[in-house]
Amino acid sequence: MSALKRTAPTEKQLRKSLAIKKVLTSIRYAERQKRLKAPLLNEQYEHRSYLKQSQRHHDSQALKFVKLARRNAREDWKLGPLRPNRAVGADRERWGVVKQEHFVTPTIPEHSLLERDKWPAARRTWVTRIENWPIWVDDRVVVIRGREKNKIGKILDIDKERNTVLIKGVNVVYFDGRDALTAGDAPEAKIERETPVPFSDIRLVYKLMRPHPAYPHNLVPRDVVVDAIELRRHTSGIDPWTGEDVASIPIEHQKDPETGEWIYHRYVRGTGEYLKWPWVLEQEKRDALDEEAKKRRTALHDNTGVWDKVKKVLPFGRKNDMSVEQQEEEEPDNRLRAPPPKPRPDTYSFGCDTTADIIMDTSWTPNVLRSPPIPEFVVSELNAWKYEAAIAKEERKAMTDEEKQAQRAERWAEKQEAMAEVKRKMDERLALMKTPQQVAWELEQAKKIETRKTEHDVPPELLHQIGELMIQRGKVPKGRL
Repeated sequence: MSALKRTAPTEKQLRKSLAIKKVLTSIRYAERQKRLKAPLLNEQYEHRSYLKQSQRHHDSQALKFVKLARRNAREDWKLGPLRPNRAVGADRERWGVVKQEHFVTPTIPEHSLLERDKWPAARRTWVTRIENWPIWVDDRVVVIRGREKNKIGKILDIDKERNTVLIKGVNVVYFDGRDALTAGDAPEAKIERETPVPFSDIRLVYKLMRPHPAYPHNLVPRDVVVDAIELRRHTSGIDPWTGEDVASIPIEHQKDPETGEWIYHRYVRGTGEYLKWPWVLEQEKRDALDEEAKKRRTALHDNTGVWDKVKKVLPFGRKNDMSVEQQEEEEPDNRLRAPPPKPRPDTYSFGCDTTADIIMDTSWTPNVLRSPPIPEFVVSELNAWKYEAAIAKEERKAMTDEEKQAQRAERWAEKQEAMAEVKRKMDERLALMKTPQQVAWELEQAKKIETRKTEHDVPPELLHQIGELMIQRGKVPKGRL
């Protein structure tokens, strides 16, 4: 019984167990805090990565070309009439074009869409995506900043991942025609294409009823620049699920049945004037055209007035008195029926000058490398540079002395060839920059040197005879034999 009797813990053991419990409690608390802070830390990391990528893109794509243009302008100003013609060579027709990847900026992180209103004031200054766009495709907008300021155009496309839009005829630049080339097409040197405009640099242009400048009492539709737009949910009116006109729509019916997104109406902030969406205006225009066509067809079918005139001339005649053959031959309804309306084109119809990269789906474009999804093998290729140095070091260790010597000789030969090629291209560029006077002077100097050589050259036979005579007389200088 004494062996099974449990002894009381000593003071040292109690202090040790208490210390262990404190350490375990601290570890659990730290892990819980880490789990709670993980989403915020992930958002901060994504935001810092986005800022770094944006700065890197600005330095490598935009700032580089600005510096090059300024340097060329300084050089042209210094040389004056002797400034070089840079549009030379095989790509002279593509001088001044840009690549499509120059305008592919990094995407804004998706976490900016989550609980944006609950963020503190310090985090609201971050660049965030626009969750609900107050403008859409086919809306008329005006540019308020940049070189295209005060220009008005229709929106062609919206990029929600970068908060940019494409406006028809605004911010147009020359793109390299080879980027839009597909199999079987004739290559073009350059093509005009719209480039993205930030959402913060545009404002909606809408026709609202405003007083006439000359007659203030008359209200006429005029273009108005809307500075602030307010979006309100579809809470009353026609229920999109049942089609009934109700005073209050249930919250579960305030979403589109097809897309599952919230239905919004837009108003001018402050005045509350209703702004219709572009597809609503398009539908109203179609309905008006259909109603007008229906009226024309009704007017053509209504031929009762013609029968009244005939009845006065033939009072005993009736329309049914004609034979069945005559009724089938005349067919007055077919003659008076209006011609069928012409089919209207789609909202976005492609003309004959539309390039293939717009109307055709391509499986690979240069932009895919800069935004997901990307091919699986691209990740391994991009990460290969991390191991190139180690692989090259192992290969050098395995090489013999003769192989190393041959590799050095090959590198030296390649370097000499590259230097010779650079020197040759530099000489060709310098030759293109020479004036006609310089070319004439060089030709004259070369002719003089050639003439001097031919006048003072001694024939080989004479030199041979002089050498023999000097040997006979013993006049041969030392060290020449």
